[in-house]
Amino acid sequence: KKEGRKFPVEIGSSIQENYNISLELPEGYTVEYLPQAIKLELPDNLGSYYFAVSEGDTSINAIRKLSLNRPIYSAAEAAGLRELFLRIVEVEAEKIILTKVE
Repeated sequence: KKEGRKFPVEIGSSIQENYNISLELPEGYTVEYLPQAIKLELPDNLGSYYFAVSEGDTSINAIRKLSLNRPIYSAAEAAGLRELFLRIVEVEAEKIILTKVE
């Protein structure tokens, strides 16, 4: 979390996470707001993040992809990694808003 890191960040291994989530809308509800899709990339193909939410006929579908391509990031690369994770936390904290149809 700290800025100005002096040592490398050791993740342990490269990471490839892919999540596809489908949520069925409750009967009588409609989607009022969905978060915007976002794609973030670290320089030199060090990692990336993709998040998108879409509305189906009776469902909400979410895709989340995180890729960290190295097990160790240098202290110089740590600032980019830190920014990536700060943005991920912001994006994933956004709310999906449903409204009841009368």
